[in-house]
Amino acid sequence: MDVAHKDHLLAAFHGLLGAAALLLCVLAEALVFALQRSMTLYLVPVSAMLLLCRYRRRRAAGGSIGLVDFSCLKPPRRLRLPVAGLIEHFNLIGCFDGGSIEFMANAIQSSGMGNETYFPPALHYLPPASTHAHAVQEAHMLFFPALDDLFAKTRVPPSAVGALVVNCSGFCPAPSLTAIIANRYWMRADVKTFNLSGMGCSAGSVGVDVAAGVLRAHSMSYAVVVSAEILTVGWYFGKDHGKLLLNCNFRTGCSAVLVTNNMAAPVKYRLVNMTRTNTTATDRSYRAGYREEDDEGITGFTLGHGVGRMVSELLRAHLVKLSLSILPWREKARYTAALLVSMRRRGQDKLAGSSGSGAAPMPDFRAAADHFCLPSSGKPMILRLGKGLGLGEREMEAALMTFHRFGNQSAAALWYQLAYLEAKGRVRKGDTVWQLGIGSGLKANSLVWERVAVADDVAGGRDGRNALGPWMECIHQYPMWETQNITVEALVLLQSPRSITLTAGRPSPLAISGHLDGNSGGGDLDLILSNNSLLNVQLFEREKSGKRGLAFGGRTFKARQTRAAKRRLRQWQQAISQASSLQSLSRCFRSNFQSQYVIICVVFVF
Repeated sequence: MDVAHKDHLLAAFHGLLGAAALLLCVLAEALVFALQRSMTLYLVPVSAMLLLCRYRRRRAAGGSIGLVDFSCLKPPRRLRLPVAGLIEHFNLIGCFDGGSIEFMANAIQSSGMGNETYFPPALHYLPPASTHAHAVQEAHMLFFPALDDLFAKTRVPPSAVGALVVNCSGFCPAPSLTAIIANRYWMRADVKTFNLSGMGCSAGSVGVDVAAGVLRAHSMSYAVVVSAEILTVGWYFGKDHGKLLLNCNFRTGCSAVLVTNNMAAPVKYRLVNMTRTNTTATDRSYRAGYREEDDEGITGFTLGHGVGRMVSELLRAHLVKLSLSILPWREKARYTAALLVSMRRRGQDKLAGSSGSGAAPMPDFRAAADHFCLPSSGKPMILRLGKGLGLGEREMEAALMTFHRFGNQSAAALWYQLAYLEAKGRVRKGDTVWQLGIGSGLKANSLVWERVAVADDVAGGRDGRNALGPWMECIHQYPMWETQNITVEALVLLQSPRSITLTAGRPSPLAISGHLDGNSGGGDLDLILSNNSLLNVQLFEREKSGKRGLAFGGRTFKARQTRAAKRRLRQWQQAISQASSLQSLSRCFRSNFQSQYVIICVVFVF
């Protein structure tokens, strides 16, 4: 039997039970009246009816919401646009002057974005094709692969979806985006559809809130939330620097989420808390981010003056409300005590006539959540937000790496970060994940999820590669940190090793691991550098002594004086002298070597 038919039958059965219970109470009331029993017996049927109404209302309003699964789109490789190619694209378009191109180039290079981000097909043209037809094609390219993957993973047919929510801030066609999806998947006639626009990066959390409310209010089991940003009609072709930031940070991406109110179904996460805060009533917040025309009549999105200060005020109000719900009692007591001590010190300093320099205490949100998904608005903003929340490098890693790999994907970025955490294997059963979204208005929305599934044993079952989602082909390269300087830790000469693993002690260590087969056929050694830093490796030879060795970062190390080592150094001379990266160095080690000696240098990146 189809899942949608089961939902209708179950809803009809619940309605029939309610009607039968109401009829029974009325008959009991009539029977008490006919038999002229004590007046106190009249209260029994009335109390039963009140309890029944209260139970049904609480069941409808307070039911648990579960996340069955989610899917994130990985755009095709042909849409990739490296930073250098993007800057060249800016020059070839012809609508930007030299100052605008320099501004965008500096903004991109300082944002922490990598060379693997994607642009929609229409923006690859010269000049870009920002037409309505191309925007609709982009919507098809984003929505359909993500939804196909979601329905395939969860094994829930589109006919079982009772509510559909689509988040897209800047593109509102007719028919609507939800109509495009409902038409493609032949969704049922009574599906509840909602289009959210103009909410920016916080729309993903708002969409989950809308879907949860619909599931609680209506007799249905599943709702889908789709988050994407159509960049074809969102690009700015003017010269106002305040509007050019959208061109620098936003990239193509889409996420699709399946939520349910049937906790008996296999789900991955349970919604623990949902908190929404907005300061739209104040004019400064309302004008913090808005779309308007410039002096030349070109429409673009502008960030208002002092937006950082207004976001700080918004987060302060939001975190006060959120912390009351998610912080454990121990952390609440610690924070309260620290706050009282701080207030007392400030009072004493005020009486003494001195200005206290101590910062106000902050609750430790790491006691409330194990993993964090933050707004992907560029590396400087992520670091500033993480520092304000008291988070470390590991807690900010998902946001930083997602921005580096995919850029800012608006509301979908939070789900790419969760996919990163899952691909790294960090989310275990019982862990909590905090998703924080900040959007125009201003508004801040938080979702707190608890992992209830073990590994990936959810509906549909997935193999190891598919479980990595959009990170399938690149998760081994992350985290990727910038290199400031390189120092040498050790030089190791191994004789007939079977395997070796060397790790530097740091939160983001460089790890060198490999396996050397002792057979005469040669060796296979793979080197993995966690931050993908470049190694400047050169083979040198001293003219006077004739001794050979390896030079790393200006420091010299002599090779052990054995015939095998000297012979191996001679064989490596041409290959290693050309090695400018870890990948090329790894290819050098994969050559057919018949010696029993391998020289490995372990470096530590600060």
